[in-house]
Amino acid sequence: EFTRIGDGNAARPFTSIRPAVARNDQTVVTSAQIAARNLARHRIHRDGMRRIVEALVKDDDVSPQAVVRLNNAVAQSEFQVFRGALESGGVVRGLKAAGADLTRKRFDELTEQAKQLGAKGLVWAVVEGEGWRSPIAKFLKPEEMSAVAAQLDAHEGDAILIVADTSDVAARVLGSLRLELAPPAEGHDLLWVVDFPMVEWNEDESRWDPVHHPFTAPTGDLDGDPGAWKSRAYDVVWNGWEMGGGSIRIHSPEVQRKVFDAIGISEVDAQERFGFLLDALKYGAPPHGGIAFGIDRIVAMLNNSDSIREVIAFPKAASQADPLTGAPAPVDEAQLMELALKVEKPKPGKR
Repeated sequence: EFTRIGDGNAARPFTSIRPAVARNDQTVVTSAQIAARNLARHRIHRDGMRRIVEALVKDDDVSPQAVVRLNNAVAQSEFQVFRGALESGGVVRGLKAAGADLTRKRFDELTEQAKQLGAKGLVWAVVEGEGWRSPIAKFLKPEEMSAVAAQLDAHEGDAILIVADTSDVAARVLGSLRLELAPPAEGHDLLWVVDFPMVEWNEDESRWDPVHHPFTAPTGDLDGDPGAWKSRAYDVVWNGWEMGGGSIRIHSPEVQRKVFDAIGISEVDAQERFGFLLDALKYGAPPHGGIAFGIDRIVAMLNNSDSIREVIAFPKAASQADPLTGAPAPVDEAQLMELALKVEKPKPGKR
């Protein structure tokens, strides 16, 4: 839960998918931030991942539905979807659509959208009396339905949407669905997103991966758990669109080695791959950082366009094809041999 502080107004709650800690506006790290902060109406702090920033930071003027963690409400449930997600280390999260009056067809469309975003499915229900109108109502105990409705503050006629999956999938899906169901927005909201995690755990390779990149300056106990580190990365977001982002970089060779070690790059490998950087840092590089803005996104927002393709001179299609030049075009074997390249077709089911 966030607290937004700005415009001289009293702080008010701002709830997001991921738990976060509210703090006062006190950290400024670059001149770009100083300038932009003077324009921003709000500044927030959150623990979250870059890839879901845009799903999370739409404010309650844009998307009033709070996304709520329901783990405790369904902790003893025998419903396999909930139980399986929790036993595997996942989460159960939900939101309510107050008085949405959604049809079965609409629920089916939202379920399909959830699947396209990576979820295995979508649990939906409508609060009716003491129970639910839902395909899963027969699998839940009355006290479980009451507990979920209470945590979501859902009442008669309200629709409930629930995702039981990994934390990232639940965040991405419910973040998208609550925007889908939100009423039209009025006004503008400009804010900073800071204190990203430095690393995230890669389950497939059993190692830490940098969330931004391994040259972003970390904060926290660098001799402790890397999962608790924060990074000095920042995004500026306008009406939910990431307008720009950047970071303060590492300027100490000792800190850089600690980060390399945390993500599984040995001292020997680090010297072979990044020796030029480590050697340069030894000469006393000053603290440095920066930010890059997406001019196409800014122009799209100024033009009230829904897509940056509306303002790009030579846009690519969704398939990444270039309508102007016809790229990508076939490459013959002679060209591949000249560049020492080989083309392999992806295995079925792989991207």
